[in-house]
Amino acid sequence: MVASVLTSAFMLWKGLSLATNCESPVVVVLSGSMEPAFYRGDILFLHNGYSPVEVGEVTVYKVKDRDIPIVHRVMKVHTEDKTNKQYLLTKGDNNHSDDRSLYSKGQLWVEREDILGRVRGYIPKAGMATIYMNESPKLKYAVLANKVASLVQNLEAYKNAKNISIYISTEKELGTDTLIRDILSSPDKSCFIPRCNGKVMDMVKIASIEDYEGLPKNKWGIPEPKLDEERETCFDSNAGKLDLVLMPGLAFDKEGNRCGYGKGYYDTFYSKCVERYGSPPKFVALCLEEQTVDSVPHDHFDQKPDLIISESGPIWKKSTD
Repeated sequence: MVASVLTSAFMLWKGLSLATNCESPVVVVLSGSMEPAFYRGDILFLHNGYSPVEVGEVTVYKVKDRDIPIVHRVMKVHTEDKTNKQYLLTKGDNNHSDDRSLYSKGQLWVEREDILGRVRGYIPKAGMATIYMNESPKLKYAVLANKVASLVQNLEAYKNAKNISIYISTEKELGTDTLIRDILSSPDKSCFIPRCNGKVMDMVKIASIEDYEGLPKNKWGIPEPKLDEERETCFDSNAGKLDLVLMPGLAFDKEGNRCGYGKGYYDTFYSKCVERYGSPPKFVALCLEEQTVDSVPHDHFDQKPDLIISESGPIWKKSTD
């Protein structure tokens, strides 16, 4: 069902892109430079037809080395006689001067191929959620963490798992609070979390949401049972085999390589699982899209997870051959 909805949404977006000749046919106004025509949070609908651009049109254009496109009005159009190639000068309605100070060094005009779209309609303030997310990183990352949580909850490995190990996230990691609460509220699942003692990491059981919320923080500010507190571990005889390990990381690549914190906790834990169980549980790494890089340094001691998943979906999956 979820896959069907995602596929339908993707096809709708691609259809809009083709129909409007825009990679992004819908954008949100992020600044006040076009007031009073458009305000922050307004959603703009774009089209990028092949007809010549005219003075007075509001366009969305890109500038080299700038990540965010600019929504401004065309003030002047220069057209070459021989080629009919257009050169445009733009300006924000609420700005005192034209955009030449925003263009790349030495650039005097916006060229036609720089235009990503031309505004054809808008909905006032309908995109304020995007503004709030951009201005509140905590809100943004909470939304992304919930996206990943939803994807994980739909994995067969998660649905079928009875014993799950999951990290308690720091500010640098993808949030896991939603997943931890889901595991603890499921009558047929048990939750194990890392507890580190020097170079050794064990997975110890937490019994309830109250137990989770009452955990003391270690010296790094991470909630963790005290070292002298007796806890059932995933290797105790009555615990049963660990089925799934949800693991963090600092960086990931699309070849399945993961950069951790340099202590090899999860590589060592993988080996312990093989030694104890005969075969390892499923290892799934959780990340944000922004944590993916072209290449992560690695060696033959590093164990690749079975799956790396971000808010956009799986970015790598181990071959089952």
